[in-house]
Order: sequence, then structure tokens, then C-alpha cells
Amino acid sequence: MVSNKTNTGQDTSISGTIVLVEAKSIKMNQSKLSFYVMEALAIAGFVLLAAFTTIFLEHPASPVAHTQLAVHPVLRSVILGVLMGIYIFAISSTIGKLSGAHANPILTYAFYRIKKISSKDVWAYFGAQFLGAIIAVLLLKLTVGQLFKYSLIDYSITKPKPWHSLGACFIAEFIISFLFVATTLFVLTSKKLEKYNGVIAGLLIALFLIFELPYSGMSMNPARSFASAFVAGKWKELWVYFVAPIFGMLLATEFFKVWQKSLGVDAEGKLVLSEKLFGSMAIPDFPSEEK
Repeated sequence: MVSNKTNTGQDTSISGTIVLVEAKSIKMNQSKLSFYVMEALAIAGFVLLAAFTTIFLEHPASPVAHTQLAVHPVLRSVILGVLMGIYIFAISSTIGKLSGAHANPILTYAFYRIKKISSKDVWAYFGAQFLGAIIAVLLLKLTVGQLFKYSLIDYSITKPKPWHSLGACFIAEFIISFLFVATTLFVLTSKKLEKYNGVIAGLLIALFLIFELPYSGMSMNPARSFASAFVAGKWKELWVYFVAPIFGMLLATEFFKVWQKSLGVDAEGKLVLSEKLFGSMAIPDFPSEEK
């Protein structure tokens, strides 16, 4: 009898442990799924806001066409840049500490290269980002199709702007991708700057839209460019918007890794520095339940 009770107790204990482990696993999977959804919604929101703003600023049927804004393209770019910069700041401030608010495959892959996201999660992030962008473009086509396909908007397809060659477009996309990824990695490593990451990211996006958009249309995001090309069925220059951002990201991450290695790291992989700007702080993993 004693032996049976002991065995029963052990079985109960083991069963309870299994249940707890399974419950924890289910909770973790549900949590990760929510992070993937956040990424899809983040890029979908970016695509929708950018498209509606562009339609409002550029379409001849818009009220803007009858104002002084119609003859000031730079000012229209400033308005677009400011709005999109605010959007990037908003998602960074709200879901940045959950999914990371990447909303861009090159940023996700940059974190993968510095081992801040698992191989399983990186593919899930890619899928969510591409799917979110495609759904957003399809929604625009279904709701405001006539406005969305107007020549100056053209389904938000990213392509070289008039009077700029494909080579100039490639260089421009490479530069902004390098600057964005490098700045993000360095900012997230700084104790003093990390809390301003959303502001800095939003400011960079705003500046790129103001100054780089006249060259390539300012993509820096393969998922966004693919979604428009896919829905419109126009693939001619798409390769530039994959190759240039990826090369820019690769150079930025290599530069960051060399810099990080030169500083040394502690047993937990955190930077060991004596400078005031950069301290013993590691870039967080994504996604993270602890956030």
C-alpha cells in the first residue's frame, strides 16, 4: 500500500509537471504569435498611411491640387516625411519592446546576424511582414483602386524617379539602408540613446522621405516593394529594392560586429565599456516575453 501511494504521488507530480510545461509552451507560442501579428500590422499600417497620404498630396482630384502645395513638391515631401516619421515613432513606442517593431525584413535579418532573434522566429517575422504588406496593398486596390492606380501613385510601386538612373537608385537605397541599420544597432547599444530609439528612427525615416525619395522612391523595405509589385504585376526594377537594401544591411551589421568585437564582451554577451555614452548593455532579443 505504501509503495502504491508513493508511486501514485510520483505519477501525480510528474503529470503536474508535464501539464505545467505544456501550459507554459502553449502560452509562449500564443505570445510569439501575437508578436508576429504585431509585425504584420506594423508594416500594413505603414503601407496604408503612406498610400493615403500620397493620394491626398499627389492626386489631381485631391483638394491639395487647388492649393499652393500643388506647386511645392518639396513641401509635400516634408508633410509625407513628418507623418511617416511620427508613425515609426508611434509603433516603436508601443510595440517596440514587444515584437521589436521591425516592420522591415532587413532590420529583422540584421538582428538575426547579431544573434538577437532565432532562425525560427526570423522566418516567421519575414512571413508576417510580407503578408502584412501584401494585404495592405490589396485592401487599397479594393477600396480606392482608381485613385491608387493613378500614374503618380501607381500602386505605391518603388522605382527610379524621373531623371535618375537605376544605378543612382541602387546607390541611394544602399546608403539609406546602411545608415538606418547601423544607426539602429548603435543606438540600441547605448544606455543614453536607447530610450530615444523611436525618435531617432522616426527622424531618419522622415529625412529619407524628404531627401532620398526623389531618387528611388525611398523603399529600404523589400516587403513593401514586393507587395506593390505583386499586386500591380510590375517587376521590372524590383531586384534593386531587394539587392541594395540587403547589401546595405550586410555592410552595416559587419561594421557593427567588428566594432563590438573590438570592445570585448562579458560572459553574458553584454558590452564591457568604460565610456559614458556606451555602457554594459546588450541589444534585447526579439521577440521577448519579458518585455
